[in-house]
Order: sequence, then C-alpha cells, then structure tokens
Amino acid sequence: MSTEQHRWEQLRVQAQGYLPADFARQVVRRVQHHKRPKRREYAVIAMTAGLCLVAVAVANWYVGNHIHDRNLTLWSVAEAQIRVLRTSM
Repeated sequence: MSTEQHRWEQLRVQAQGYLPADFARQVVRRVQHHKRPKRREYAVIAMTAGLCLVAVAVANWYVGNHIHDRNLTLWSVAEAQIRVLRTSM
C-alpha cells in the first residue's frame, strides 16, 4: 500500500468515527420515504432558475454595454490619430 493510499485509509477510518453505525441505512430509508418532491420544492427550483436567468441577462447586458462603450472610445481615439496623421501628410 502506497503512502497516499495509507493516508486515505486513515482519513476514511477517522471519518467513520463521526457517523453513526447505521448511517447508510438511515439515508436509504429517508430517500425511500421521500419519493416525490412537493409543489413547494418545484416552486423554489423554478424561482431559483428564473433568478439565475435574470442575473445572467443583466450581467450580459451590463458587460456588453461596458465593452461596447470601451470599444467606441478606443476606435474614436484611433480615428482621431488617423485624422491627424492624414492632415500632416
């Protein structure tokens, strides 16, 4: 057994000390009793998804406008430099 495998085994044994002996059985029992999500859970999921979509849309709009304004500023500087260069020729 390598040093890393030995360390993982020690961590696994240590973690088992924090869990009750029938932890897996309790988890399986709770999952079996909780078959279908309730309407409230679906509403929370839908509201979370809607909030995420709105946040992404707002961030995209804000960042898009910021980048657009910056690009316009840079191009106007380049245009002014080109105009000065043309008039000096």
